[in-house]
Amino acid sequence: MEREGDSLKPRATKVTTGLLAGAAHLDRSLSRDKRILAVTLQQVWGEAFQAYGAAAYASYEVGAGWAIDPPGQRPVVWDSLLDLHARACRVVSEIQTLQQAGFPSGAEARARSLHELAVVASVLQKSDAELTDRYRAYEEIEHYNDAVQYNENCEALEQAPIPANEMAELKMMSESVAKKWEGIRGSNGWARSILKNPSFNDLEKYADLGHLYPFYRLGNHSVHAGPRASTLQRIEIDGVLHRSPGATVHADFAETAHGALISLQQINAALLGERVGAGADVDSLVAIMAIAGLIEVAGGRLTAAAQAAAEKGWAY
Repeated sequence: MEREGDSLKPRATKVTTGLLAGAAHLDRSLSRDKRILAVTLQQVWGEAFQAYGAAAYASYEVGAGWAIDPPGQRPVVWDSLLDLHARACRVVSEIQTLQQAGFPSGAEARARSLHELAVVASVLQKSDAELTDRYRAYEEIEHYNDAVQYNENCEALEQAPIPANEMAELKMMSESVAKKWEGIRGSNGWARSILKNPSFNDLEKYADLGHLYPFYRLGNHSVHAGPRASTLQRIEIDGVLHRSPGATVHADFAETAHGALISLQQINAALLGERVGAGADVDSLVAIMAIAGLIEVAGGRLTAAAQAAAEKGWAY
């Protein structure tokens, strides 16, 4: 910069202007490539994606029906489970969108989040209502901590700070929760009434989902910046390793998609457990059994599609 003086900025501006002039043509070209990729994936994975979508939508419909027909007991637990179920339905759709567009690592990252939702739903449903009260109250801890971090960095972000009176109110709410619920501060502090130092793996084990921890760890690589993630994104094509900077057909979507449906069904089961606990609910039980059948079909189709992809040389 010192050597070139003021000549760099106008040159960069000229390049920017040229790139913007060609942006419309580039967008049309990229959109065409995306359509071709989607059609190519559909030829192999189409039936599997179809079954996945059916299971996902059936879960949404069941949840929507349950939302207007509460079981009448433990309302705070029921309401919290519905919140988790709604988020899960959205995430399971995001996973399908990412896979159909050729983004396997993005789908893995969202499947990781879906598993977290399933674990929390299972923990809340199998515990007393007081734990859910703690879980809901923990929002005040998170909200205040978020605000503190924002104010510490708002000047660098060139943003206005949260006013002092609002910060004081957030702090008061956070301290009130900490005073009421012993040990609630810290990571997963809401669960400290059932676990001494609750790590996520501890929550998994409490929810009887500890056997899925390896998949959670795999999903972590699609979220974090560790070196293992760099190795996992490389694809071997004709004996040559390539980095994968964009959408690709070189992926095994089966494991992620099937695992996502299983996580969603675990949240369905948590809601069902809450309903059954309030009395016989045969219709709900039939609905969840039907969704289980859809998931089984989807698993078979996903396995077959993965084999077909491997035969095409779509290494992963």
